[in-house]
Amino acid sequence: MKSIKEIFENKREKLFLVFKIIFTLAFVAYLLYYVKLKTIEQTFIKSDFSFLILGILLLPFDLLLLFKRWELLVNSLMGKAPKSKIASSLFHGFAGGLITPLRAGEYFIRKIPLPDFKLKDVMIGTFTDKMFLIPPQLLLGGIFLFFFLFKKEIISSTILFALLLIFPFILFLLFFVAYFLIKNSKSALVKKISNVKFLERMEYFIAKINFLNPRQITKLFLLSLFLYLTYSTQFALFIKSMSPTANFFDCLIISNSVLLLKNFLPLITMGELGVREAFSIYFVKQFNLPASVGFNAAFIIFVVNLLIPSLIGYIFILREKRW
Repeated sequence: MKSIKEIFENKREKLFLVFKIIFTLAFVAYLLYYVKLKTIEQTFIKSDFSFLILGILLLPFDLLLLFKRWELLVNSLMGKAPKSKIASSLFHGFAGGLITPLRAGEYFIRKIPLPDFKLKDVMIGTFTDKMFLIPPQLLLGGIFLFFFLFKKEIISSTILFALLLIFPFILFLLFFVAYFLIKNSKSALVKKISNVKFLERMEYFIAKINFLNPRQITKLFLLSLFLYLTYSTQFALFIKSMSPTANFFDCLIISNSVLLLKNFLPLITMGELGVREAFSIYFVKQFNLPASVGFNAAFIIFVVNLLIPSLIGYIFILREKRW
């Protein structure tokens, strides 16, 4: 397994990082050309700052939920650690994830403030942290996407009602099966998977996840659900601020649809910058809103929820280097 230093010294990954930066800048430049910089400025000037401020005020709650999830995983899968170290690890991850290919740096850099724990355990904890956000994203994102299809008259009210009943049940069934397989880590299936060369660590991963008891899993799911609700509501508030006359439920449909569908694209830009904006532009136009509304809202969510925490992470990194 590579060390943290090797991640940054690898020439191929440095080239990929350079490509990622260039591609991000080029893609954002194209979106600016498409939307028109003057229109973006005018939309921001005419925005309702009360909704903007309300969305920004949700950031501390967002960070608190992220911290509580990571604290639970560290203490459950690795061992007890001071809250200050856990918080530092979380912010290190923000910084590393923003600049590295496929956010791979987050899995390694979270280890820096936690020297007493194994790197592979920190990576498993980070991966688990990410995975627990998938169920609420699929559930709520899927539900709001169904409402979008209904509003565009692609599906009828009968189909919408059926989907709202069946979809959560199917998701619950899938995750129950996954939970059953993980809890039965001694099963023949897991043994066979572990025999595949590039999946040989699967057995260790599943054994580690089994340290989580049902109470902790339920708590992680609820924290992830509230985190996603906070994030999607924050995004909707930024859309509403850029277009004060827009229906807030429509803003929720846009935010949740964007957050769901962007996950199906590879992380080809820095912090998904440009990808989120492109999806946001598409969906706001479906509700007869200006493209600048979607661009501004998506860019603000990037600055507030990704860039600011990453800058705080860089401060943590610089302080550690100084000491």
